[in-house]
Amino acid sequence: MQSLITKVKVLFLAIVILSPMTTAKANAGRPGTFQFGYGARVSLHEPALDTVLQTIEETGFDWLAVNYDWAHHWPQRDIIPQWEQLDYLMDFTQAHNIAVMVSITGCPTWAKGETGPSLYETANLIVTLQKRYPNSLGAVELFPAPNTIQGWGAFPNPADYAHLLNYIHETLQANSLETDIVLGGLMPLLEGVTSPGDIHDLDFLNGLYKNLTVEYVPVIGLRFPNLVGQPYQSPSSSIRNSVLRHYEQIRQVMLDNGHKSGLIWITGFSWPSELSNVLEQNTPELQTQWLQEAYHWISSQIYVGVAFFTISQPDNAVSLDYTHPAFQNLQQQISTEKAHNHIPLPITYRTKFAFKSFRKILCSNP
Repeated sequence: MQSLITKVKVLFLAIVILSPMTTAKANAGRPGTFQFGYGARVSLHEPALDTVLQTIEETGFDWLAVNYDWAHHWPQRDIIPQWEQLDYLMDFTQAHNIAVMVSITGCPTWAKGETGPSLYETANLIVTLQKRYPNSLGAVELFPAPNTIQGWGAFPNPADYAHLLNYIHETLQANSLETDIVLGGLMPLLEGVTSPGDIHDLDFLNGLYKNLTVEYVPVIGLRFPNLVGQPYQSPSSSIRNSVLRHYEQIRQVMLDNGHKSGLIWITGFSWPSELSNVLEQNTPELQTQWLQEAYHWISSQIYVGVAFFTISQPDNAVSLDYTHPAFQNLQQQISTEKAHNHIPLPITYRTKFAFKSFRKILCSNP
């Protein structure tokens, strides 16, 4: 008996020693985990990046997302890429146990094929990132808005994007590397701001499922560049593509294609346009309320893994001073809910939503 116990102890010790000790791989919101992950999106070109990163750490975010403009940081094949800014951010996140999602954007000319980004060059970039940041890189978002010409860099085609996903999956396996590939944040199309050739995100997702197996897409990304309305607004309205709960329509497409185990990550969202005016006196209070309600709604969905709130970006006038009050109030919410998994909406929001739905029914029936 004593010999058996000794053998068990030795086996347990061996498992502990041989298990990889990485920080990014265990973060909330990843496939196979059940805890919701709070994320923030920043720009590498943010002038006050030090202060922004410190605020993110103090607020308690699990994830940080950043765009990696491939064409900017690696404009020519035969030159050394610019790593300084990304190195700095990765060092900070590793020190504070925050996982990073790198969003690859702006494919350079030398890495493009006839129908979009080169399979080989894109896979090589991801391998390079994974080997350079093994303990910080938790996920890669593959060309945000691939259903648009601007995001894909050519006329979008679900089959082309599926071929790229398949190739990257095989390349990572061949190199014994593992990172979550987020199917590039699908972007809802808005009336009047689309280009000829853009594909509606739901149609694009349906097309993807026809060209690859669901095992290759554990995470479906969704981006909201122009939200409107309140977080509880139903996607059945006439502006369904612009409301936060559009994720419910994405989920329905996933279910229709047998992708029940897949997760949705909201890879970028911010306040609706009506709350973006810094000159309004009551805006900070309204922003705080909107952000808290948004995270309540998102985190209550068991199929949503992570949601990244966009703090700053180069073409955005939002400043840290403006977002800080909302973050101070969000800090308590995160610390309270982080100890739990996905939890139901608080009774106050469920009551509010039920009342609004009931009133709509009354008004629609004479």
